[in-house]
Amino acid sequence: MTADTPLVAYLGVAWRRKYFILLPAVLGLVVAAVALRFMPPIYLATATVMSRQEGEPSRDYLRPIINPTVPVDLKELNERAKTVEFLQGLAVRLKGKLPAAVPQGGEADYLRASYYLDVNGSMILFRCRQKDPAMAATIANAAAEHFIATIGRRKAERSEELTDFFNQQFEERKRALDVKDREIAQFKQMHRGSLPEDSATNMAAMASAKSEALRIQGDLEAREQELAGFLERVAGQADGTLAAVVPLSQDPGAGLARLEAELAQMLLTMTDKHPDVIAKRAEIEAVRKAIAQRASQVPAPGQEPAPVVDVGLLNPVDRVRKETLERGIVALKLRQAAAQREVALYEARLSEGRQLETELTRMYRDRDAVAAEYQQVLSSKRGAEISQEYLEAGATGQFSFEARALVPLSPEKPVPSTVLGVGLIVGLALGVGLVVLLELLDQTFRYPEEIQAQFEIPVIATVARLSLPDATRDRRREKRRKAAV
Repeated sequence: MTADTPLVAYLGVAWRRKYFILLPAVLGLVVAAVALRFMPPIYLATATVMSRQEGEPSRDYLRPIINPTVPVDLKELNERAKTVEFLQGLAVRLKGKLPAAVPQGGEADYLRASYYLDVNGSMILFRCRQKDPAMAATIANAAAEHFIATIGRRKAERSEELTDFFNQQFEERKRALDVKDREIAQFKQMHRGSLPEDSATNMAAMASAKSEALRIQGDLEAREQELAGFLERVAGQADGTLAAVVPLSQDPGAGLARLEAELAQMLLTMTDKHPDVIAKRAEIEAVRKAIAQRASQVPAPGQEPAPVVDVGLLNPVDRVRKETLERGIVALKLRQAAAQREVALYEARLSEGRQLETELTRMYRDRDAVAAEYQQVLSSKRGAEISQEYLEAGATGQFSFEARALVPLSPEKPVPSTVLGVGLIVGLALGVGLVVLLELLDQTFRYPEEIQAQFEIPVIATVARLSLPDATRDRRREKRRKAAV
């Protein structure tokens, strides 16, 4: 056969070799039936446990617990139900009920291989397979009972462990948060007035101080001009007393000595901070500067030098007037210096505030991180307390029996239809394989296309197979029967 062989040809081969297909199929059914006879029956018993909650306290202590339960997955349930501790407790519960063939000390291994858990929604199914149906039901019910009995105790222990852990974590985070708050408070107390939140106040105060300094500067200049005009007027007066003006040829130190003597006399009854003492010292300093300036001046030939007023020789009215002006000038200068110091102070505070802002931002960032941990632990602590209160209130029955395992009446396996179906399929596969093998070994040409494909020559004619009459076929069949006898 080739790729061009029609489907009818394949059907013809199958019909011609039908016995080679049917006999292996029948043989496969027979073998399957015999094997089914000798297969031991396996019974499945199922005990159903209902879960009343969604889960149990989380093992992740550092994860915030909003709901004190988390879903319980099938893998965790199987691991919990197959621990050595659980299996040993189950073996104690089944003492005297296990088969006699179970070796001493091998109960845990036997039980581990006997049952498994399955989850269907909120139901947990304890399935046990055994050759003995009663033993399957007994093990399934005992495993479910032991699971329900131990889960409450484990939940209580884990809840207590969670509560203790979170209480300790809460105290540590609270102490750390208090330390951060104290550090920030001390930092603010130490740098009060220079903090970033004081910048607006400092800028407003600095602007006010600058405005005051400018106003004082204007008043000072006006007062100085007034004093200069007064001295010029006094120096230019000609009232017949030439002693009021000290020319360059006369020793000007006499007036200075007189002022110093007056200062010494005032110090006997006044302090250094008295306004009269301060004004007198200002007068002495002004005379000294005038003397120094007069000494530095070189008069032109035939020209008199600038006169210097001897304040000690002024008449009482002019002297009071001069002292009043000088005291006002001194007071204005003191106020100006104070305003300038205030401006410098606020500028320093603003500069320091910009530097403190970075440090304060870092401190607040550290404090926020500790506060976030504090809130996280507080939330977890509250969840653990809720879980513990729930357990202490008697709500330990998270799981309860929904349906006990009954003794199965029919085995789970082997399933006769499955076994026989497998035998039939295997027999048919063997028969088809045998037919294919026979066809590959058969070199007979049955179609003209096969000759053309094999020898690449055209087929000129074919001889049709003649069908014999019925009488001829009957005679030949009779001859073959007699020959066989």
